[in-house]
Amino acid sequence: MPNLIIGFYYLINLIFISYEFGIILNPISRQPFRELESNHKIKLEF
Repeated sequence: MPNLIIGFYYLINLIFISYEFGIILNPISRQPFRELESNHKIKLEF
């Protein structure tokens, strides 16, 4: 039973770590957010 809990905890940590690294290392997924930020800055300037 403790081995199952440890394995489940490890699996959850692996999912969260891969999700965080995917956000950091994947600029394509962040591209729309950068475009929204740049459009917002342009609207504020004019």
